[in-house]
Amino acid sequence: MESARRCALCFGFDGDLQRKKGQIAHIDQNSSNADAANLVYICLEHHDEYDSKTSQVKGITEVELQSYKARLTAAIARGDHLGVSAPQSGAIAKENAIRGHDERLFRQADELLQERFLQEFLNQLQSDDSYWISSASRIDTFRGTFTETGNQFIDTGLSEKLRLLIEGLDALLVFLARTFFVYPEQQHHADDTRLCMFPELNVDRAGPGTAESMRKYDKFQAELDKLSGDVRAAYDQYRLAVKHYLYL
Repeated sequence: MESARRCALCFGFDGDLQRKKGQIAHIDQNSSNADAANLVYICLEHHDEYDSKTSQVKGITEVELQSYKARLTAAIARGDHLGVSAPQSGAIAKENAIRGHDERLFRQADELLQERFLQEFLNQLQSDDSYWISSASRIDTFRGTFTETGNQFIDTGLSEKLRLLIEGLDALLVFLARTFFVYPEQQHHADDTRLCMFPELNVDRAGPGTAESMRKYDKFQAELDKLSGDVRAAYDQYRLAVKHYLYL
């Protein structure tokens, strides 16, 4: 057995290479799919949690479980499990524990700021020069959460990419606070509010359409495009670093 009765989730979360009583689980949770690539050995406790609809472990994706399985298989092939009868110690255990911590932190971050949401937010900013307060609040929650000392990646590469992303979001949020205002003032949205960039300068909103007002507006629009582009680039680099460190 390629897992040598080591649990893929115990290994992925904590670097634990102890032998465990367990079962073969279906990664896609389709019991009729008995393809070898869809099968993984996990301990009884994690098997119950993985199959439970209410479990926190249920939040793990199939891709993540596949990555744990692949890393475990590689560790077994190297013989890392030989002689392990107590909680693993040394460089291998430390590396796997760090990886498990950072992967859990990434999943937490991804729940707060999903890629599609951020891209849609930036697209609206750049195409319409407007945003909704609820969207900005969600981004502010993300940056606030991951500026806390306890919510930092241990891997220095990931930590640096996250820092650059936070800096980009900070700069963008400060710009929005300075240049965006409620427009129109009378809105019919019970649970949200739309803000627009200097509506008194925008000829398509409340602007007079003079050359001076349009010149000023173009200047702010160029700054908005730069800040939005900086955030896009920082987020792309952050996700690329996560992919290479955690899943390759």
